[in-house]
Amino acid sequence: MTVSKKDFDAKHLDKVIQKTNEQNPDFIVFSGDLYDNYAHYNENEQVISKLQKMKAKYGKIAIWGNRDYGGGASREYANIMSESGFTLLRNENLLIPMNNGEKILFTGLDDALLGNPSLPSSYQMEESTYDVLLTHEPDEVSQYQN
Repeated sequence: MTVSKKDFDAKHLDKVIQKTNEQNPDFIVFSGDLYDNYAHYNENEQVISKLQKMKAKYGKIAIWGNRDYGGGASREYANIMSESGFTLLRNENLLIPMNNGEKILFTGLDDALLGNPSLPSSYQMEESTYDVLLTHEPDEVSQYQN
């Protein structure tokens, strides 16, 4: 399950969490842009408490969006996602073994607009059944095909 919505405020988050948890997801992926405008966002502790309630069998993964940078936003975004139990990937791999013996490799790229996306050097070395490339900007995917 992928979760993404601009400006996650605390009052709207409860519904998202409820609907997400009802699906009993294997994974939850947050594809960036927790904020729409970091300077006007003051609900970090409430959001952490709520995001901690999201449940996924094999884990919660997050990547960076362009609005998660600037004015202290990157520090806060990293803290919120970490405290909420998400593994935050920036040009990194996360290999997750499944109960059936298969392995899924998640590769999370940095934001293309304000970050520096690149495939991790370990990408080709990981043995996996499935590869999932995560990027905030879908237009960037074509350069990583094959």
